[in-house]
Amino acid sequence: MNRFAAAWLECPARSSAVERGRIGLGLWTAIVVLAGCQAPDLAAQPVAGEPRCSQVGADARRGGGAIELDRVWTGVGTAIGAAATARGQIFAAYFEADRWATVTRFDPLRRVSCSIRLPSRFSGWDAHNSLAVAIAPDDTVHVVGNMHASPLFYARGTVGDVGSIRPASMIGRDELRATYPRFLHDGNGNLVFMYRTGGSGNGSWLLNRWQDGRWQRIGSIFADRDRKGPVSAYPSTFRTGADGYVHVAVVWRRTPDVASNFAVSYARTKNFQTWFTANGHPIAAPLSPDTMDLVENVGEDAGLVNRLDLALAADGAPVILYPRYAETDGKVRYGAANGPAIVAARPGRGGWRIREIATSRTPSIVEGKGALPNLPAVWILDQQPNSARVRIAFPGRDRRRVQLDLQTLVTVPDAGDAGSARPNAVASPAFPKGMEDVSTRQAIVLENGVDGQKVGTLRWFAQVAHGDKPRSCSSTAPVACDPPAAPLLWSAGKTP
Repeated sequence: MNRFAAAWLECPARSSAVERGRIGLGLWTAIVVLAGCQAPDLAAQPVAGEPRCSQVGADARRGGGAIELDRVWTGVGTAIGAAATARGQIFAAYFEADRWATVTRFDPLRRVSCSIRLPSRFSGWDAHNSLAVAIAPDDTVHVVGNMHASPLFYARGTVGDVGSIRPASMIGRDELRATYPRFLHDGNGNLVFMYRTGGSGNGSWLLNRWQDGRWQRIGSIFADRDRKGPVSAYPSTFRTGADGYVHVAVVWRRTPDVASNFAVSYARTKNFQTWFTANGHPIAAPLSPDTMDLVENVGEDAGLVNRLDLALAADGAPVILYPRYAETDGKVRYGAANGPAIVAARPGRGGWRIREIATSRTPSIVEGKGALPNLPAVWILDQQPNSARVRIAFPGRDRRRVQLDLQTLVTVPDAGDAGSARPNAVASPAFPKGMEDVSTRQAIVLENGVDGQKVGTLRWFAQVAHGDKPRSCSSTAPVACDPPAAPLLWSAGKTP
């Protein structure tokens, strides 16, 4: 049975499969009729039209000067795209309460918010379907997302008119099975777009550059095979140094199962075409586990999680952070019953120096497909020339913040850390009753949306990942299957 027939056997009430499948109006209507379902009123389906604008004010009930921009879908947490113009206007791309992709432009000085719906609707449960926003040097705004191994959805317009944002073509090839949209800058400041084409464990990554008012293909950045067979790359945040080099670390996977993550590697570049190892040896693109600078080859079933981050020390050296199972007697302990560790790695004269900076005694099961909850994770919150403030999450409610010395890889507790308590420096929305595994989500708003200065934070709540499957309502979580919308709160300032 093909995926289209299977998707429509149950006559779903929501029409989002139309957008997700993109099977064509005629074929879709025929399937609906043959299945004995009533087709929804297609004329009622929104298309990008005139923006709706309103005056907004500070939400005194929550304090902290938070401003509610809109209300968003909370069935599962997906990344919200955010960017700020040089004049301080905020752009946010998110799934509003009815799951339609929406772009809002907020002017903090005038307290005016203008929003436009785009003709792309979220199914509601796949945590991969993030949205991304970037502002190019020519003041065009670019929006992309709502895809997981599905056709690329892209829209663009100008920063001066949110109503100008409309669906558009990007390149037109290798765009039928897209995932993980991400905007970057090359060494010359040009806007670059990266995404994966293909599936988990068997997908290559492509790059496009925005130049002269159009997108141009750069080529493949990460390969989909190594000497042993199919692979898929999971890159870290890209960091740009003072010398113009762009640095990235990668976790490599062999199958859709996260347990098949097997190695961490590194490379740097200025133009995304010529690459180098940490000690300056050239690497040919596309990058693969065989060609990149190998940081650690732990093998499969070692608890390696593709949630890694990267910082740059004052001397330009990369410091890579990633979770895996902890070591005993210098060897990684294999097996799901073992506790996880957060590892820091930095290049040295004899190779990469690796140090566990945090461990947990709570068993960690690192296996499964789809977006998985409660895995070990690490984030760099901010950094000084030779230190970084790091947030660590272990299974359960074990949350820590530490200061990491980027030269010695030694940590000390962060002065602002209150154990597992969450800091309240920025307003967060209160959780309603009846949801399941709900958490606060946030999007850091940067000037240009890529690598500019931080100007503020967006916060909302949503249920955590659930293997990309719908949740069921129950006596303990009566609204988990149809949760209430969350307020999308904007707070200005640089506090993480």
